[in-house]
Amino acid sequence: MDMMKKRVDSNYSRIVVMSVLEMLNDGEDYPIKATGSSMKPFIRDGDTLIISALKKDEISTGDILLYERDNGQFVFHRLYKIEADNTFSFVGDNQFSVEKGIRENQILAKVVKIIHEGRVIECNSIAFRTITILYMRFRVNLFLVLHGAKIKATRFHNFFKEKK
Repeated sequence: MDMMKKRVDSNYSRIVVMSVLEMLNDGEDYPIKATGSSMKPFIRDGDTLIISALKKDEISTGDILLYERDNGQFVFHRLYKIEADNTFSFVGDNQFSVEKGIRENQILAKVVKIIHEGRVIECNSIAFRTITILYMRFRVNLFLVLHGAKIKATRFHNFFKEKK
C-alpha cells in the first residue's frame, strides 16, 4: 500500500479502526504499523506509530492525525491549516498538494510517538515540533526552486531543439 493509505477492504478497515478507537477512548494508546511514503522523511514504511485518543481542543497545526476521507479511506497526514470555516487542511510530508475540507468529525486520533528502528520520537517534543514546522516551510520553497529549475531546463532544451 502506498502513501500511508489503508486500502484494505473498507468494511474490515472500519471494523478495525472502530475497535482501536474504543481502546483509545478507554485511555489506552495503540501501535499501528505505517505503510507508504507520503509522510517521508518523518515517517517511513514499517515505522510504528503510537496513536492516542483525540482531544479536539488540543489539535494544532503540525500534528499528525488519523482521519477518514469521504470515500472511507483512513489516512495519517499532517495538519497543515485550520480554515476559517472550521474545516481542516492536511498534507503528507512527501506531498505538495493540500487536501482541504476535512471536517472535525472525520478526525479520529493523533500520533503521539513514532518508533523508527527502535528509536522513540515524541511528537510533542519541542525539538520535533520545531524541525517539522521548519520542514513544512522549507519544503514549499524547495518545491518552488525545483519547479523553477525544471521550467528553465525545459525552456533551455526547447531553445536548442528549435535551432536544429
